[in-house]
Amino acid sequence: MKKITVHTEKQLKMDFDAFLRSFKQNRDSSFAFLLGAGASITSGVQSAEDCIWDWKKLIYISNNPILESFIDIHTDYCRRRIQAWIDEQGGYPKEKSEEEYVFYAENTFPKHESQWHFFLLQLTHPIH
Repeated sequence: MKKITVHTEKQLKMDFDAFLRSFKQNRDSSFAFLLGAGASITSGVQSAEDCIWDWKKLIYISNNPILESFIDIHTDYCRRRIQAWIDEQGGYPKEKSEEEYVFYAENTFPKHESQWHFFLLQLTHPIH
């Protein structure tokens, strides 16, 4: 016998069939879905790690513009080179720390409009 769950407004998790009933009942409403980490990857959008490396690359290139065409963030050599430069500068979070994502998103694009545009490009021009 299936267990019945009582749903309240504060509950953040519901059974799939309850979700479908709610969705159908409120089909004239607007919805926003927050998906878990990794859901964007199958849609062709970069992972959080790739976004971090993209932002590190942009910071590195803006300080070393002559090297732009030689940087491929998907190679270990380029990642080591960029990370070594970042570590020499000081003031950046440690590699793979929890602070990296927010730090680089905010410091690569200090204006929220630019951050928004970065992600809009991810959605309109996904990687394949």
